[in-house]
Amino acid sequence: MVYGEGLGLKKDSIQVPALIHFSKEKGFGVYFGKGENIWSNLHIEDLADLYVLALEKAKPGSLYYAENGSSTIKNIAENISKQYDLQPAQSVSIQEAVNTFGPAGGYFGFASNSVCNADKARTELGWNPQYQSIENFI
Repeated sequence: MVYGEGLGLKKDSIQVPALIHFSKEKGFGVYFGKGENIWSNLHIEDLADLYVLALEKAKPGSLYYAENGSSTIKNIAENISKQYDLQPAQSVSIQEAVNTFGPAGGYFGFASNSVCNADKARTELGWNPQYQSIENFI
């Protein structure tokens, strides 16, 4: 889950802004089902730094994962509730997620896990991400 403000034509990422918008519509931070699904996350500027290091230092054919922590969707929803003065976070059905975000967004975007480990990028490329918390960004 990439977060932060980009420098291109589309400055916002997908997941966090979508959750914030949907939560504001509902009046509470929204998560789906139990909200226990976990997503690795990474600030856009840290991702850009990794791309530069990979271009400069990586061996041809190398593959690197990018993350700097992880969070549950429920935890993100709770932070949205606090930050935007909404009612306490609540669960809505997976079907409502599908109705709102389509099958790809509902099933795979917010009701799945997406966890990876970037140790290889840290050790082989010397990558040192600076942004520590998606919760602080929200």
